[in-house]
Amino acid sequence: IFHNFRGYDSHLVCESVGRSANAIQIRVITETFERYKSMKVGQLKYIDSMQFMNSSLASLTKNLGDNHQITSQYFKKLGYTEEQIALVYRKGIYCYDYIDSQDRFLETEFPPIHEFHSTLKGKITLDDYQHAQKVWKEFGCKNLGEYHDIYLKTDVLSLADVWTEFRKMSMEYYELDPSHYVSAPSLSWDAQLKMTGVRIKLFTDMAMHDFTEKAKRGGISMACQRYFKANNPKMGEAYNPSKPTSWYLRNILHSLAIY
Repeated sequence: IFHNFRGYDSHLVCESVGRSANAIQIRVITETFERYKSMKVGQLKYIDSMQFMNSSLASLTKNLGDNHQITSQYFKKLGYTEEQIALVYRKGIYCYDYIDSQDRFLETEFPPIHEFHSTLKGKITLDDYQHAQKVWKEFGCKNLGEYHDIYLKTDVLSLADVWTEFRKMSMEYYELDPSHYVSAPSLSWDAQLKMTGVRIKLFTDMAMHDFTEKAKRGGISMACQRYFKANNPKMGEAYNPSKPTSWYLRNILHSLAIY
């Protein structure tokens, strides 16, 4: 199980497996030519947890609160205290752009805060940096390589905790295991059939079939977060006269397919 397997990890896995003797055993469910929802290599199946929980690992980990049983058990076996383990009950902080060679792993000094700037995520907060420093200190990291390993372990263990809780919830409510599905739509389809007891029959009336086919409409269905940015005198203190004046108008239109 990978978080964002479809968008990132699938490329690495496919490239590696494609060079092996098992290449002929690859079976994929694709979204596009470069995006794979699921991949099966022999008896090994890869799925994307983001297809079920479309949120960042940081947010999902935060939602667990202190319920990180797998993470806790792993680090306890290594002899770490409860106070130390509590530090990794959140998404780790990493200097992505700073690690440009393996020689970086030998550095014994923790990188300054500006080295944690990422081209994808931008700057980190002072609170995040101080947390990373505390992890370095409390886990006794001798070099950046050891901190790197803790970061990776935390990522894997956090995803394991998130997925375990998601499976537990699904099994409790629907008695269905998400691990046997490709995405949330396939899981929810079986869940609604199971919970309602509805048995969907095949059309035997050609008129009903034709009516349904003609009623099909293409389009996108989603729940998204809207973002507006305006700049005008009616915004009070938020108005910036040095920038161009702009307004926004929000309209909700119905029955566009008809008219």
